[in-house]
Amino acid sequence: MNEANTKGVENVLKEYSLKYLPEAHTYLKVNGTILDITRNTISGVSFENTILFETEIQPEEIGTFKIKTHKDYLKQWLLNNNSNYSFNEIWNIRELCILALTE
Repeated sequence: MNEANTKGVENVLKEYSLKYLPEAHTYLKVNGTILDITRNTISGVSFENTILFETEIQPEEIGTFKIKTHKDYLKQWLLNNNSNYSFNEIWNIRELCILALTE
């Protein structure tokens, strides 16, 4: 997530010197076309061009499996990017981003 595809997270990301933060997002894919019915996109900017990883899940996997997959991805992302943040710190920054979306 970044300000272009997730309006409202810019200040949090800037505060922690992050250009973006990988976020798990659930959407439908029908005949190769992404249908995002989880939010209104006022800007018209889609997240499609910023997808880093995609995996198909079943409805019953939207809880525990999705969260575990997201956390595993973030841990690897931190390692690959030689981040100074710990997993717990980056997860807390993610939570601050989500909180900023509600304001």
